[in-house]
Amino acid sequence: MTNKKYITPEGKTKLLQLGFLDNEKSVFKYLALGGESSSGAANEDALSFVEVSGDGYQRVPLNAEDLEVNNQSITLTGIFDDTNYSVADGGVIKEIAIVNSFQQTSEETFFVIAEVPEITKTDNISLKYSIIITIP
Repeated sequence: MTNKKYITPEGKTKLLQLGFLDNEKSVFKYLALGGESSSGAANEDALSFVEVSGDGYQRVPLNAEDLEVNNQSITLTGIFDDTNYSVADGGVIKEIAIVNSFQQTSEETFFVIAEVPEITKTDNISLKYSIIITIP
C-alpha cells in the first residue's frame, strides 16, 4: 500500500499567504545579498551563504507583486537602491537569499538561496530582484 499525500489548491495558496503576505504572521520577509565567496546554493548549505557587509548594506523587505491563486504562485521583489551596499570600487554579488530576519542571527531561517548572474554593485547602481515561487 502506498501512502499518498495531497495538498489542495486552496491549501497551497494559504501556505503562500502565510509565508509571505500576512505581515504580522509571515515568516520570510527579507532579501539578502551573497558576496564573492558565497556558495550556499552550490553547496546546498545555508552555512556557505556569505552575506555582504559594510558600505551601507542592509537586508531589504520583500514586497508581494502578484499572488496567482489559480497557479498557486507568488512573485516577490526586493530592491537594493544605490545607497544600499554602495561600494565605491564595487562589490561582487553572486547569490541572493530569502530569510526570516532583518539582522543576521544564529537563529535565522533561510527559505531559499539562489545563484544569480554575477554583478559588481557600485554606489551608482540599484538592483531589483524578482523571485517567483510556485507550489506545484
